[in-house]
Parts: sequence; structure tokens; C-alpha cells
Amino acid sequence: MNVPDLPDPIDAVITWVDGADPALAEKRRQYLPDPTAPGAAATRFASSDEVIWCTLSILRFAPFFRKIWFVTDNQTPPVFDAARRHFPDQAHKLHVVDHRTTFRGYDDALPSFNSTSIIATLHRIPGLAERFVFFNDDFFLVRPATPEDFFQGTRPVLRGGWMGRELDLVEAARRGLDRLRRVPEDKRTFSSKRWMLNAARLAGMRGRTFISTHAPYPMRRSTLAAFERQHPELWHENLRHRFRRAEQFVPEALANHLELKAGNAITLDRHGAVYIHTARITPAKCAEKLHRAGTDPAVKFLCVQNLDQAEPQLYTMITEWLDTRLPGRLDSKEA
Repeated sequence: MNVPDLPDPIDAVITWVDGADPALAEKRRQYLPDPTAPGAAATRFASSDEVIWCTLSILRFAPFFRKIWFVTDNQTPPVFDAARRHFPDQAHKLHVVDHRTTFRGYDDALPSFNSTSIIATLHRIPGLAERFVFFNDDFFLVRPATPEDFFQGTRPVLRGGWMGRELDLVEAARRGLDRLRRVPEDKRTFSSKRWMLNAARLAGMRGRTFISTHAPYPMRRSTLAAFERQHPELWHENLRHRFRRAEQFVPEALANHLELKAGNAITLDRHGAVYIHTARITPAKCAEKLHRAGTDPAVKFLCVQNLDQAEPQLYTMITEWLDTRLPGRLDSKEA
């Protein structure tokens, strides 16, 4: 099926790294101050074929995307053979962009092993559409999606829910405890909620924080580009950390809150996403969630975190489910 380019296109962007690549592993070792630092865990750089499932799911269930950009550090994700074999009419959509391109002008921040910093450069991809959707490589579509699942006109569709001042109090207590214990900055505890709180306050929102669910993030290129122009030193500060830090902000959350503050976003609390964290789930619960993802027509998104750390039973259960839902990964690898 040939899918024509839309007059007002939407692109997909996937960040990817293969931490087992000897060249990248050696580079990381040279810059790694402490292997026990919170942002330095090996699982952060592990690849277990998630990017193949992610890419095939987009090509199968969302062929309206004009281009799929892979942002990498001098690597090529193993997706091109699978795309050419199973979606030959869409294989031309796939493009690799190197960090040296997206970090241009911030060269002192390279090499970067920090996904938070890397995401802050996505809007700088040359030729990127104004409307784009950011996928972690562990995000998968599980049934057909439409452009309206991500944007209503120019308004991003945000999935998640609100937290009030209780989040400020919890995070203030955490920061106070870190200071009391004299925890070095690179060892301070962090969480996605803390980063979202940081982003909300930067956007000028007080007392409320939108907590995104684990699903693809629709963003507008101009929103992030404008904030970068207005706050170049702040942007540089967020980029310069080679590994994750507690006081950073997540760019996707900043984009969300800037759009929310401007009244240019739609929020959905019924977000149609299933989330599996392999370190925090039993096989029975995992089977239940996979069943829901496969049978509930309201579910369009699946996220599986830390697949590389899954126990053998969980790993087999999840990968066999994905291969059934997205046939072609295994024979593409063998071809």
C-alpha cells in the first residue's frame, strides 16, 4: 500500500543506543565518573531488539508518519532490513541522524550518554516536521492509530493525569534529605515525576504538574525551539550533563507544560496505554497486561521497560507476544 505524504506532515523520532557496541562502551567508560551513579546503570544502554518491534509497529499501525528519524551516536539501528522486507513501500521513510548534528553548537556536551539531554536536541533535526512524535525504543503500537491520536490540528494530545502540591512537598523533602546527607549531585535520587515537576515550574506552572503516562509523546518543533532561543544558558546547562542528574528537566514534559500553559493541548486521562516494568511485575500480572493489550480495542500503546533485565519466563512471554503481534522480526534478523 502506497501512503502519500500528508500536506501537513507528522514525523516520528526514536532515540536508540546499543550499549554493547565495544566502541561506545569504551567511550562511555572513559567519561563515566562512577559506575554506581544513578544514571550510569548498564540497563540504560542495553538493546534487546526493542527498536525493531518499535519500528515495525509504527510502519504497520501508523503508516501516516512521513518520516521516522533515529537519533544515535555513530550507530545504525538494525531496522532497515526488516523495513525493506516487510514494508518495502515505506522503507524510504527511515533516516539516521547523528548526535553531532543535533548537538551542533553544543559540541562541548558530546559525547552524551544522557537520554534527557539527547531528547532536548530532537527538535534540531534538519528537516524535521513541525509536528512530531517522540518514541522511546521500548514504546510499541499494538493496533491501528490515526494522526488524531497524537494531534488535534496543532494541539498535541497528552496522556496522563495531574498531581497537585503534594508532589512539590514530596520532592522538596527528597532534596532536603539529599542535602542533609551531603549526597553528591551525581548521586542524588531522581525520578520521572521529579523531572516533570522541574519542567512544569520552568514553564511557569505552579502547584500543578501533568504526569505523562508511558506512551509516545507528541510535540511541536517550534515550541521547544522558541524556549531554547529564549533561555540558551538554561538549555545548555540541561545538555551538558553526560549522565542523568536529579535537577534536570525532561524536554517532553517541558513541551507538554508549555502547551498546557498556552491552552494549546488536549489531555486524556483514559490514555489507552499498557505499561510493563519487568523488574516490578509477576508473570501472572504480566500475562494479564499482555492479554489486555491484545484484546482491549481502547489500548493502542504498550511500553516494556528493562526487557534486558527480565527473568527468562517473563522475557519469553513478552518477546513471543511481540513477535506474534508484529510478525517478521525473527525472520528479518535471520535473513
